[in-house]
Amino acid sequence: QNEWLENKQLVLELGCGVGSAVWPLLRANPRLFVFACDYAPASVALMRAHDEYDAAQVFAFRADITRESSASAQFNALSAENALESVIERGSVHFATAVWVLSALEPAHVRVVARKLYQLLAPGGLVFVRDYARGDLSELRLCGAPGARIDTDFFRCGDGTRRHFFTLARLKAAFESVGFVTQDSQLVRREITNRKAQLHMHRTWVQAKFHRPSNPA
Repeated sequence: QNEWLENKQLVLELGCGVGSAVWPLLRANPRLFVFACDYAPASVALMRAHDEYDAAQVFAFRADITRESSASAQFNALSAENALESVIERGSVHFATAVWVLSALEPAHVRVVARKLYQLLAPGGLVFVRDYARGDLSELRLCGAPGARIDTDFFRCGDGTRRHFFTLARLKAAFESVGFVTQDSQLVRREITNRKAQLHMHRTWVQAKFHRPSNPA
């Protein structure tokens, strides 16, 4: 990584999409540098073409966040072969976010990603997670769809993607098993009303903050 990053606070956003969360963050905090990754090449391409894209503040790239790095791999910003470690120096990231991202993975891969985040974060670094929880409206709908259930709280959606619904215990166990300390965790329930359609939707999600200890036990 370049020496000029030494005076920056480094942020890693998993599942950046087209950058909707990145641009407000950089406007409010010009001393940040954001590594923004997504698996969808179209999203990454759109983000890199955005008027506010500045290589001095953000680097957007495609990555498979479960993939292990390979010394022989050739880096290409839009390649699905990229691993996080091939782009970001270990122990350098101050903050990481995973918002509506981990639920798209095989449940067994959540711990894999947690381990990678632990390796990439600097001592004292934080990870912020928000994702679907067991009992969310979308899970209840999938329960009634023929052939959708793959495993407990794990479903195949109509568009071919997969969705895993967390319990707080499972999420915390995945991160704590690799060395993180849970600073905060909660199950959030909201009733959202679509007044036009006269629908009441019960949404449920988990959110948590995990800390990489400065002095691991």
